[in-house]
Amino acid sequence: MSRQFDRDIANKENRERLWSFSFQLDGLQAQIAKLRRDSPEGRGADWTHKRSRALVQLNHGCPAVVVQRVIAMLRTGDFEVRVQRQATAGEARRMALASGRENQGLQYVEESAGRVAHMDALSKENDLRELLIVDLEENLRAFAPLDIDQMAPAELKRWAKWAAGVSFTV
Repeated sequence: MSRQFDRDIANKENRERLWSFSFQLDGLQAQIAKLRRDSPEGRGADWTHKRSRALVQLNHGCPAVVVQRVIAMLRTGDFEVRVQRQATAGEARRMALASGRENQGLQYVEESAGRVAHMDALSKENDLRELLIVDLEENLRAFAPLDIDQMAPAELKRWAKWAAGVSFTV
């Protein structure tokens, strides 16, 4: 008896959340449209997505070497830019002593040339197109015609959980 009561209460709360969310649909859709297209310079999420994809997809405007390096940086999470140079005589001597071998030929040293900031914006988890268009807009379109009062408990729970995450995404 108490389990049924708990389920009924959970369903009631989920319905209330979804009704409250449904009254915000127009505002959310307007906010998403603004994020996608509007900005003072006309550089919304669509513009940003179009320009940033060249850095993580081959044959979209950036040299292949750059794209491969950016992909490797995203995969490893190491955003340091490193360059190799030939070791000086002193560095070569120290490397030979450390390894216990003599005259290993040309030696190279890897140095940090800098760090690229905000690379995480290019990761798949932060893909603006996926976040705004695929997830939000498609689910908003699917949610709008649903009858909240006729939803099954599993559907109520799923949509209530999704609706709770919408404000975090936007």
